[in-house]
Amino acid sequence: MLATNCNACHGDPPIPGALAGLVTYADLMAPSQEMPSQNEAQLSLSRMKNFTMPMPPGGTPAAAAVATLQNWINAGYPTGSCATAPTTGGTTGGTPAGHADAGSDAAPGATGPTPPTTTSAVFANAPAFTAGTGVSGHHNAGQDCNQGCHNHGFTIAGTLYDSAGAAIGGAEVRLVDSTGQVISIYTATGGSQGNFYSKTKFVGPAHIGVRNATGTQTMVTAIQSTAQAPASTGGACSACHCTGGGCTIAAIHLP
Repeated sequence: MLATNCNACHGDPPIPGALAGLVTYADLMAPSQEMPSQNEAQLSLSRMKNFTMPMPPGGTPAAAAVATLQNWINAGYPTGSCATAPTTGGTTGGTPAGHADAGSDAAPGATGPTPPTTTSAVFANAPAFTAGTGVSGHHNAGQDCNQGCHNHGFTIAGTLYDSAGAAIGGAEVRLVDSTGQVISIYTATGGSQGNFYSKTKFVGPAHIGVRNATGTQTMVTAIQSTAQAPASTGGACSACHCTGGGCTIAAIHLP
């Protein structure tokens, strides 16, 4: 089931933007990079049931496929023998929605999928990273800025952290919208370390990534300029990327 629905992106190694492989038992039992309180199997299951942020990106798998993973988790992650899995993901007659076959941009002799053009395009034609300093705010790191106070002005806003939970200043947040418009902003340093926002309007679906001198991270799911539950807009990053009740994914982190 995973080979059919997931391994085109979540192989070993995973493609850029797909944080983890979902191939081996160890892969599935490892703490999730996005929600460390869950293992990768549990997070995969929740995303397969999430119609607003589905995995695979083109839509959730069939109920029977989801039940396969659910039953395995419920049974306590039993091990056993299994047949050789396909070497590439896909369904009969084509590739999974939201994925791409190896095409003209693949390395000579390469086989299997290439990164989806939607996410790889975020930094594909971007100039080399240069350090910058974001506009300094003063409060509420990690909170949903677009809910209430700034829903009249901010089109995109959030807070960037590292994998240990420390805020990162001076990183670039780059958005490429459906018209090809690029919005590039930097996370703040100092008292509002990690915060970022823009008032420039974008047209969804848009793809977004973050980078600094040592790492790059892209978001597989496109964001919308309109409501994208549970967020008021797709640009309300901390409505989904947060901690506590109602959060659907861990805080934005680099790497």
